[in-house]
Amino acid sequence: MGVYFVASRESCDDAERLGKALSYLLPDSVFEKRGEKSIEDCVSRCRLLGKRRLAVVNCESGKVSGINFAKVSADSWNWIEEVKISSFSVTKLLGEKPEVFILAGSIGGDPKKWENLFGARARESEIEIVDDESELLTVSCGKTIKFISDGRTIVELSL
Repeated sequence: MGVYFVASRESCDDAERLGKALSYLLPDSVFEKRGEKSIEDCVSRCRLLGKRRLAVVNCESGKVSGINFAKVSADSWNWIEEVKISSFSVTKLLGEKPEVFILAGSIGGDPKKWENLFGARARESEIEIVDDESELLTVSCGKTIKFISDGRTIVELSL
């Protein structure tokens, strides 16, 4: 499925950094600079790329403030959720993109919410770290979303 990430028109460096990091971590996802594209232009590009989710990383006062998610189909689109972000951090990204993306832990009360936003399967269990060499990305959600690979946090979002 994948997610098409763009920064808001009033972008900041951190929005691009976060959008790039999330698109790198989420299988079949991509980040592009928005430039002068309207939301309709972004939706069209999302369709062209075969993605079903559009995620606009927003900035306020030069800081990332949230991500607006839209569900995109062949003939329509609609906003489905705005996730407010109070802070985030990105460590060095992995050498290769993960092939598997699993949502785990306490997912803000409703695992289907995050599954719907990111297009991943959710599970209620605690974080599972896999010691073999498979490309696994586990996400622990609650008031903080942590993207974890090989036992270390790659991206952390405080909601």
